[in-house]
Amino acid sequence: MSLTVIKPGLQTSVQDGGRPGYRHMGMPSSGAADKLSLALANYCVGNRAHAAALECTLIGPSLKFNAAHSFAICGANVSARLNARPVAMDKGHDAQAGDILEIGAIHKGTRCYLSISGGLLGEGFLASVSTYAYARIGGVDGRFLKAGDRLDLGALSNTATTALPAGFAPPYGGELILRIMEGPEFNSLTGKAKRLLTTAPYTAGRQTDRMGARLDGPPLRLAKTKPLTSAALRVGTVQCPPDGTPILMLVDGHCTGGYVRAAQVIEADRHLLGQIAPGTKIRFVQCNREEALAALKAKRALYNWVLGGS
Repeated sequence: MSLTVIKPGLQTSVQDGGRPGYRHMGMPSSGAADKLSLALANYCVGNRAHAAALECTLIGPSLKFNAAHSFAICGANVSARLNARPVAMDKGHDAQAGDILEIGAIHKGTRCYLSISGGLLGEGFLASVSTYAYARIGGVDGRFLKAGDRLDLGALSNTATTALPAGFAPPYGGELILRIMEGPEFNSLTGKAKRLLTTAPYTAGRQTDRMGARLDGPPLRLAKTKPLTSAALRVGTVQCPPDGTPILMLVDGHCTGGYVRAAQVIEADRHLLGQIAPGTKIRFVQCNREEALAALKAKRALYNWVLGGS
């Protein structure tokens, strides 16, 4: 049971729920950049929430099914065709051996997820098959897909497909609004920089990938510039180096760093970080701990049926 890659698309990779719990050993959590969209795609084909799927970035792949399976596409808005016939997002579809699935260019957002019934198999490392391309770990030889690759599939345990209820697919595209809390070194910013952080528009610059995004916009100047000891970073940490250019850490980002940690994107908004590409418009909105906890509780309540309590 397998898929054959006809065209790889742009930075298409095998991703699952990632490798949480190893950052103290220098291993990023990695996994799907938008784990909510991954879980939604898996729900549509009866897989567990964090089963391995294909993460498609900006331009999707073309694939041949070598056996009958069901599939679903969730996340950023994209056009897809099965044997040249359009297929809708956010619902499961059946494919037969020999069928060709073509996923085109993404219209709104950055990443969508193709889940196949049974889930994808790959090279395991620390209980995950997620591709971490910087260390050549997981997926297919630890890299993005290329033409001719064969993707092995897990055994079918559930052939039923379903569709997301109306209104449950997050809307993507346009300016991203990210809620943040103050970081450990927030007070190292000047007063003006503190105001700019939550009032000025920023744009993900050309140096943007799964590791992080350098943000174009007003520089965030530091009031305190003494050297810092390297400290822990998380997905969603906003760092400020001495030149004032903010760096937003993303899913494959470093585990430690020595720049000022000005802010932290709240957990409830973390899936949105997976929809950042060069040119994405971003605004930060400040919130406090109580608001962040309430937002996370509301998100979990809304999607508990698909996340399985995770």
